[in-house]
Amino acid sequence: MARQADAHLPIRLIILKSRQKGVTTLVQALFFLSCIEHGGLSGLTVAHRADDTEEIFNKSSRFLSGWPGGSMLGHRGAQNSIAFKNGSRLRAFTAGGRHVASGSTNHLLHYSEVAKSESQMDKSGETYASIANTVHRVPNTMVILEGTAQGRGGLFYDLWNKAVSGYNWEKPGEGDFGFMPIFIPWQMDPDARRPVGPDFTRTEQEAELAATFGLDDQQLQWRRWTLNEQCYGDLDLFNQEHPITPHVAWLSSGRTFFSRGPLLSQMANAEKLSPTFRGFMNLPLAVAARPRYNVTEHSAGHLTVWEDPQPQGRYLLGVDPAGGGDGDYSAIEVFAREGMSQVAEFHARVDGGVLARAAYALGMHYNEGWVAVERNYDPGCVREMRNLGYRKLYHGDRLDHPYFHSVPVETIGWFTSPQSKRYILQGLETHLRAGEIRLRSPKLIDELLAIIVDDKGSAAAPHGAHDDLAMSAALAVELRRRFPDPMPPLELTVPQRRVKAVKDKQQRFKQYQKQRRREWRRQQQGGMV
Repeated sequence: MARQADAHLPIRLIILKSRQKGVTTLVQALFFLSCIEHGGLSGLTVAHRADDTEEIFNKSSRFLSGWPGGSMLGHRGAQNSIAFKNGSRLRAFTAGGRHVASGSTNHLLHYSEVAKSESQMDKSGETYASIANTVHRVPNTMVILEGTAQGRGGLFYDLWNKAVSGYNWEKPGEGDFGFMPIFIPWQMDPDARRPVGPDFTRTEQEAELAATFGLDDQQLQWRRWTLNEQCYGDLDLFNQEHPITPHVAWLSSGRTFFSRGPLLSQMANAEKLSPTFRGFMNLPLAVAARPRYNVTEHSAGHLTVWEDPQPQGRYLLGVDPAGGGDGDYSAIEVFAREGMSQVAEFHARVDGGVLARAAYALGMHYNEGWVAVERNYDPGCVREMRNLGYRKLYHGDRLDHPYFHSVPVETIGWFTSPQSKRYILQGLETHLRAGEIRLRSPKLIDELLAIIVDDKGSAAAPHGAHDDLAMSAALAVELRRRFPDPMPPLELTVPQRRVKAVKDKQQRFKQYQKQRRREWRRQQQGGMV
């Protein structure tokens, strides 16, 4: 906060926290002091329930009544408001729709338990849009969003990820997202300790936590007691309410598809790595132009590189075009075939044509690696790569026609169905459990941790979350499973085989029509007799 204020910037904080850490009280005290020191300020607090709104606002009321000469500073009015004699005021509202405080102008804004608002009403997006636009983005204004996680997806989750990826710590104010992310884990609380008896013995998991995060026995005893007494032995609930890292906080409720242990171990390693390059790809606007690998460095770029191509290296690329939904991303994951280590990642909101040119440039840069493109929602991406002349495109069989259910029709690209999606994700899970894949992207690991098994038994990302990076990685792994070592010849004869398959299919369809006509004639003749 001080860094933003010293830089004469508007103060913008998003706080992900453990339960009962006094953040709400601190923010209310900060707003109260600002109002008594500066005249003409308007402060607004929004909570997720009416009783919480009343409880939070009572904190400010107690500050006023307990302040020496508080009655001379101002008075509490109706509907959770305090009017100060210097022209400042504090108010509190309950979240619930697009018109919350929409007619006012505020200088101080506190949105408490953002995630709980959306889980109860599914209107936090409307509430946030309404109240956020009441605060101008100028110095001497303050917006603080805080709360505990409520599973992946939703407004709070998206805002946190934007802050983590877009905030410029070196030069505040120059990033793509002005909110400073602050995480408060449970172990920072000096009261999170309990006495330890002489027979206390650490479990294997507790020993690992102690070694990783520097926990002592009293902290481990508090964790053990809270897990059993307040979280009913539910580790997922404990991690959500009392997280030790941000990634643990966002762990989804429900049955996760991927084993968490290997992914959390990879996350710990990935967070220590620094990419060799992050920036933007400069792609030609002309559709017919064959793009080259031309990049510009930028801290908020959509391309991240951990390892440049080796002269004799072989690489695999999984490409997942945007599904067409609002806010969907397109993604490319690049893996080295030997060792299956992640070497590059492309993640941006682009259409199929731009994604095809990015995949072409990356594929050629990485020694013309093999590329698997999902073709469900945007077949134009596959078509554009064929037009650009890319030769190493995955091609497989799909049972494509109801009349010829036993006839495979060869297609370019990967067709994703609920069955095939689970199949390739299961393949990725198998390799992860065996320790045969090295992931370097925290965003990718975060997506894998979010994928759950829904009520129908299908693998799916929670509502509001994405799985484009996960699908791209799974496609790259599937390429390694399908293509033997050594790789197939470079000659791509798919078009010729596809033409023959289509002709055979048409011939069988004609035979089917003739047979149906003969059966119809027999039925007509039988009816006449």
